[in-house]
Amino acid sequence: MCFSATLFFLSVAALTIVMLTKVILYLSFELEIDFLTTKTDRVLAKKDFQLGFYVHILSSWWVMGIGLFQFIPSFVKKYRRMHQTLGKVYVFSILFLAAPLGFILALYANGGLPAKVGFSLQYL
Repeated sequence: MCFSATLFFLSVAALTIVMLTKVILYLSFELEIDFLTTKTDRVLAKKDFQLGFYVHILSSWWVMGIGLFQFIPSFVKKYRRMHQTLGKVYVFSILFLAAPLGFILALYANGGLPAKVGFSLQYL
């Protein structure tokens, strides 16, 4: 693997680990954690927000982990079927979990209408 590919792999691996450390905090389902403290009690009580938030953050972690291996040429060559299966999980997770649930979260974005529109446009 060349230097730039190694640097890319290590960078994504490090960010995946950082993402895991951020996600783990929320698995206690406590409402007094970092980002959730910016939301009103009314928003926190909404089931669509809860579903959207927890599935979105969990799927972000495994999407980053799967994506990490999809770009390693030796992995792709040696484990072709695994590469294809992980690719399907990756695409499914983005199209049917992370993106739609991110759109639900956009409806509850802090910052008024500009923030809601901005985050909603990312869904498209």
